[in-house]
Amino acid sequence: MLRPPVAAVSFAVKEAEGPDVASVIAEVQRKLRCKWKDFAVLYRSHAHRDDVIRELADAEIPFAIENLDVSDAPEVRDLFACLRAVSSVGDDISLFRAAALPQFNVDPVQLREAMRSLARDGRDAKSAQENGQERKQERDRRPASLAAVLDRVPGGSAVLEVIRAARDEIKRGAPCPIASCETLHGRREFKPFFDHYATDVAIIDVIWNGLNESLKIAAMADVYEVNCAPHNFYGHLCSAISATFSAVAPNFRVMEIDIDSAPWRDEFYETVPVIEDGKFVLPKGPGWGININEKAVRARPPKT
Repeated sequence: MLRPPVAAVSFAVKEAEGPDVASVIAEVQRKLRCKWKDFAVLYRSHAHRDDVIRELADAEIPFAIENLDVSDAPEVRDLFACLRAVSSVGDDISLFRAAALPQFNVDPVQLREAMRSLARDGRDAKSAQENGQERKQERDRRPASLAAVLDRVPGGSAVLEVIRAARDEIKRGAPCPIASCETLHGRREFKPFFDHYATDVAIIDVIWNGLNESLKIAAMADVYEVNCAPHNFYGHLCSAISATFSAVAPNFRVMEIDIDSAPWRDEFYETVPVIEDGKFVLPKGPGWGININEKAVRARPPKT
């Protein structure tokens, strides 16, 4: 059965939407002789609903209101999960829902058993670590995420391949260079993006990953000929830490810095960073080169 094309209609004023919806429903019903229950109107807020109800009542079109949130529909929740699985490597909850889609034929019994095995390994590793017995080879054998578990289950590799293909398609279709990954932690979460060249610039949050791990991520990116940029929207101390990373990483591209802030931010530091000709000048003091003015911090306690 051929379906009519979807029409996008814009209006000069919001008040014109309700009358248009009612008139289109009445016209289609008259032409096709279909039942009123064959029509449905989705609205975003109660304000939109009230306008439509008023127009339907004036046109003597019967209607019933159902308390339905479209985002609760299984199909929509599946869509959101797939989108999150593509955009976030570490979102195991979304990846689990995507893997449950019927087209992948993932055996739920085998997946459940693999997940239980992962949980048992995690408990054993925690116990061994507490007893000082954990070994590096045991850590290497243990799956690090749901993606590693899926790779061992029939049908799971197809899920991962579809997600990788979606990332590749987004990358190829972008009209400009893509910079991403600022919310990822550790090399294992960055690696899938590097493997599929899903980003042109890897944004690394040095504060959350730590300088040591951030430099390891940068070294991994360099193997893939991908440049790096620190995710830095904090204060002066964090800017000094990110600048140190930028000075050491050979594949550094550009450094983010937050210029706009509270007018008294500089009071919190004994040394204020200097930017000359668009370049951050590394502080020359010991450590990160910037010390906190604790007296100034205490003078402005947090408000709750």
